[in-house]
Amino acid sequence: GGAGFEGALVMRCDAMEVVADTSACIGQPCAVSTVDATLASSTANVPSPALAHNTTASLDGVCSTVDSRFTGDLLVECYAGVLTVDATPCVGLPCAVDVAGLVQNAAG
Repeated sequence: GGAGFEGALVMRCDAMEVVADTSACIGQPCAVSTVDATLASSTANVPSPALAHNTTASLDGVCSTVDSRFTGDLLVECYAGVLTVDATPCVGLPCAVDVAGLVQNAAG
């Protein structure tokens, strides 16, 4: 089969047209692994569980592991044996600095 898929691709003739039947093709799963995740300018290698083809797992609280300025869960998706990371659920933490005080001190 093609990369990331296994099974049989069946070609058939339907009304004088060659048609590919992909119903027997199955995407390969992703084994327990690690994957690079990037947030802002920080990258970290994070663990991923084994996943079936075309499924997603939430890595709870891992955003702060990648970059301490973020909170939330990373999403890891498996498609055809390849893991990808979605960091959109990660949220930046609010500023810990008293910005109003800094502006007032700068103004004199």
